[in-house]
Amino acid sequence: MKLPLAPQDKANHFLYGSVITCISILAILYIDQKLFASNFLIWMGIVPAIAFGIFKEVWDSRGRGNVEAMDAVWTIFGGVPIWLCTLLAMKFYS
Repeated sequence: MKLPLAPQDKANHFLYGSVITCISILAILYIDQKLFASNFLIWMGIVPAIAFGIFKEVWDSRGRGNVEAMDAVWTIFGGVPIWLCTLLAMKFYS
């Protein structure tokens, strides 16, 4: 069975969304571990991926690249699996 592949650009956006989400969650843990157990992480874990995905498209709209809404979507989707795994870990280990 051959699985469908994402185009290279979309795969890059997915990867960047994952990395951004990991860094934001690790930063929250570094700043204060109490935040990890609060609802704050539920939103702040994924917000940077959303913000960067949208910001990149705004940046592109200023003549610095090609505007594609799906780029923002793929960036956000990249952060979702990391974010969901973190939420599950919070539920099991808190």
